[in-house]
Amino acid sequence: MFFTNAVAAGILALATASPLASQVGSNGFNATQMEDFKKEMIMGHSWYRKQHSASEVIWSDEVASAAQDWANQCSMSHKGNNKYGENLAWGSLKNWAHPQNMWGSERTKYNWANPGFSGATGHFTQMVWKKSTHLGCGVKKCSNTNTYVVCQYDPKGNIMGGSNFKDNVGAQVEGKIDDVWPGP
Repeated sequence: MFFTNAVAAGILALATASPLASQVGSNGFNATQMEDFKKEMIMGHSWYRKQHSASEVIWSDEVASAAQDWANQCSMSHKGNNKYGENLAWGSLKNWAHPQNMWGSERTKYNWANPGFSGATGHFTQMVWKKSTHLGCGVKKCSNTNTYVVCQYDPKGNIMGGSNFKDNVGAQVEGKIDDVWPGP
C-alpha cells in the first residue's frame, strides 16, 4: 500500500510539475529557458567584467522586471527616462552568448588612450562599468525570426564627465582583445 501511494504521489508530482516547466510564457519562453537565460546572462557579463577588473554582477529581480517590461514592448529603442543603464539586442539570436558577445566585442574599437563614450562602444562600456553592480535582463520573441533582449544595469554606467570612464572601464587584464565568451 505504501509503495503504491508513494508511486502515485511521484507520478502526480511529475504530472503537475512538468507542464509548468514547459508552459510557454507571454514572452515566448518557458520557465526552464528563462532560468537558463538568467544564469547565462550573469555568467557572460561576469566573464567580460573579470577581464576588465570589474566585480561579478549580482542579479536583481527588480531590475529584471523593468527590463522584461521593456522587452515586452518589442520596441528596438532605448527606454526614455530610464533610471537604469541599458543594452539592447534584436535579431535571430543563436544562443544567450550571442548578444553578450556582440556587446563585449565592441572593446576592440574602444579608444583606451582617450577613455570616453562612443556609440560604437557604449554597450561594452556599460557591460564592464565597475560601479554598475546589479544586472537584470528580459527577453521576448517578437516574431518567428526576431528575439529582443534587454539588459539593464544598476547603477547606470556610461556617465559622462571627469574621470568616469577611466575609473570605471578597466583595461583588459586577462585574455586577448578579440576573445569572446564561449558560453557555459
